[in-house]
Amino acid sequence: MLRGSCGRTCGKWLREAVSDAASDVRSSLCNSSVFARGARGGTTATPTGVGTSATTTATTAGAAAAAAAAGAGAAAGKTSGKEWVTIFKQLSKARLSALVVASAAAGFVAGSGEAVDWAKLGWTSFGTFACASAANTLNQVYEVENDRKMKRTCKRPLPLGRITPRGALLFALGAGVVGCGSLYATTNATTSALGAANIFLYAGIYTPLKQVSMWNTWVGALVGAVPPLMG
Repeated sequence: MLRGSCGRTCGKWLREAVSDAASDVRSSLCNSSVFARGARGGTTATPTGVGTSATTTATTAGAAAAAAAAGAGAAAGKTSGKEWVTIFKQLSKARLSALVVASAAAGFVAGSGEAVDWAKLGWTSFGTFACASAANTLNQVYEVENDRKMKRTCKRPLPLGRITPRGALLFALGAGVVGCGSLYATTNATTSALGAANIFLYAGIYTPLKQVSMWNTWVGALVGAVPPLMG
């Protein structure tokens, strides 16, 4: 029975992590396709176009209103320790970060041969998770205005005002330093450098590129390929 329960739990976690990753990809492709249509010369003002624009505007306004209302409610009282844990979990996109860790761990085990250094695997997983958390938080800081406009993302901590951009940046900085530092201290300089490079690739190139070019998908593919190499 224990084995069956663990299997169901792992299956549920995997489905949720894949769902988070798929949502990120859909958002990226949506932004890129909008840019591509605009680059080809924009749209013609037709009655159908007007209706679509009105629907989009209404959806955006509704999402913004929902975020503002929820944010006002969150600001009404003090944030508890449990709520801070939830905020940091959402900023780090914990399930998506765990999927990144799984790919790094797979690379570690594959390259270990017959003898696996479990302690080093643990530290590698920890450092990778911290680096992924930093990158995901920076992504949300950059996209906070867009997140306010979409129903799927308007209830994230930053659009709701549950944490300030400065607070999120400090969390990202701390996670990045801890992640790269722990990788340097417990593995090697190469793994630490790869962790730092992946934070830069995801937050500094992939995220801004999402809104201006379809080339962001190729950068995203590179970001996804780095964790197994770190392992």
